[in-house]
Amino acid sequence: MNPESDRRVFVRNMLVGIPALAGASAFSSTVHGFAGGDAYRLIAEAPAAGVDRALRELSAVYNQIVQRGPVRSDARLVAPPLRALVTYHQQSNRDAELSAALRDLVAREGRDRLTRLDPDPALLNRGLQHYGLRAPAIVLSADSRRRGEALDVLVKEGPGAFYEDIYGIVAYFAWAIEALAGPTFCDFVLEAMRVLEAMAAVMCVGALLLPILGPECFASSVVLAIFKVLNFVAAC
Repeated sequence: MNPESDRRVFVRNMLVGIPALAGASAFSSTVHGFAGGDAYRLIAEAPAAGVDRALRELSAVYNQIVQRGPVRSDARLVAPPLRALVTYHQQSNRDAELSAALRDLVAREGRDRLTRLDPDPALLNRGLQHYGLRAPAIVLSADSRRRGEALDVLVKEGPGAFYEDIYGIVAYFAWAIEALAGPTFCDFVLEAMRVLEAMAAVMCVGALLLPILGPECFASSVVLAIFKVLNFVAAC
């Protein structure tokens, strides 16, 4: 099966809303301590202004929503910065670079290290604060099966595949506000949260071993935080 077909199967599963409880279940593991691992070392690896700008815009959207209280039309605020992140991945060689880096990392460290170890929450939140996110501490946990599914897509296509698919649905619901509280939207939000948490967990564990993954760790975590707000306002 080719990568495009693989992703379509994965995305189709996401869009139909696989039945599951809200939130990802924690997978018991040992937090990986990487000598010298530091949020600022990961931030310094940000390769271009495109990622930095999108991260800061997404953080600002999250802060705005939380400060005044979420409303249904907030879906419209999410679309532009998420689109900017998608555009950057489409117009750069970022996904190919990250896919190659992840393949090398899996070959060197093995899949288990990326799918079973929990990210360092202190490092993650220091990085998010750097990009302006004002939020309670974010803790990423996702079971090894979901992380493995996310890793397969990341290795083949990079994180842009996830951002592009999620943006397409966010853009639709941003202009179909009347559908925001319906079961289809809720199915999507809940499954997207699981997908994003699995993706972010893989990226944030990997970033401790490979700093180039740091910006994607932070980006997927910010998008996840926004989806949690959408989940709240939609009363899913």
